[in-house]
Amino acid sequence: MLKSYFTIAFRNLAKRKFYASINIIGLSIGLTSCLLIVLYIHHELSYDTMHTKADRIYRVGLNTKFSEQELMTTTTCPPLAFTAVEEFPEVENATRIFPFFEDQTIRYDETSIAEKRVYFADSTFFDVFSFQLLAGDPTSALTKPNTLVITEEMAQKYFGNEPALGKTLLVGDGKVPHQVTGVVENLPSNVHFHFNMLRSMASLELSRNEGWGSNNIITYLLLHEGVERAPLEVKLPGLVEKYVGPEIQQYM
Repeated sequence: MLKSYFTIAFRNLAKRKFYASINIIGLSIGLTSCLLIVLYIHHELSYDTMHTKADRIYRVGLNTKFSEQELMTTTTCPPLAFTAVEEFPEVENATRIFPFFEDQTIRYDETSIAEKRVYFADSTFFDVFSFQLLAGDPTSALTKPNTLVITEEMAQKYFGNEPALGKTLLVGDGKVPHQVTGVVENLPSNVHFHFNMLRSMASLELSRNEGWGSNNIITYLLLHEGVERAPLEVKLPGLVEKYVGPEIQQYM
């Protein structure tokens, strides 16, 4: 009986080829669109799930108001991260990144390339995020000044099949020597920030600025397991008032 149903269906399709073609093409487009939408939604929902501590990592934002002007930004002052670790028992660890918005010239032997996505990062970066190091020690890779971690793709670009660890790259217009202390696995597309190179935050004088009025570093807090975000959010304005208030009074 099933065979006869198929026979009748094919006969009807053969009789009405034009309308059959429209229906088949429409069905194909509809199924393809649904599949693409499902894949897109799955990709969007998978952002940053590669990090084993993803459910405990929070980026700190800044919401300020001057007269009638309100400003919201994802950057904060340099001392906030580790002051939060010291003063809030809910915070297990913290890390900061500082992205270059201009290309950085990187040199090795005769190779000179203007690189994008060059960041500074704290030594605690790999304690918070789960980016996989293929070479180097994640606990010490970014502890010393003038050291850096590069991606697997970048290591291949500059050093080919030679080991990148311990090699020296000249960074910036000043051609400052930086030692490669780590090679990280190429980043997946579903992370909210991408880097080609991480320079040690110890090399950045700005990171040692103790002022609370300069907001130019991105701060991430890692909460202890079982800690809710909401109570900590209530405390953060008090921390800002404690340290920013005296600076404002002194300035005024």
